[in-house]
Amino acid sequence: MTEDSSRPIESISGCLIRVVWLFLGPALAFLMAALLAVDAKRLGSAGDMAFAAIVGATIAARLLDDPQARPSRPVFAVAAAVLGGGLWALGRFISG
Repeated sequence: MTEDSSRPIESISGCLIRVVWLFLGPALAFLMAALLAVDAKRLGSAGDMAFAAIVGATIAARLLDDPQARPSRPVFAVAAAVLGGGLWALGRFISG
């Protein structure tokens, strides 16, 4: 299986999409989990929805980055969803 982050980027939008799924999405997910750990409201709060939106946007950006990379699409989507869910649960657990 080849890693499609090694293929050349041909446009600014392609660069931005790759930056989102490689760096920005995971960084925002960690930040949001830390915010949930510090100041978590009831379950289903705006913070929870924002966390889900960040993880969803990261997965969507990955799927948009290289439409021809079919074998790695579901693997990344499932891994990101599982890791995102674990990170969310950890933030909720720490908050009490």
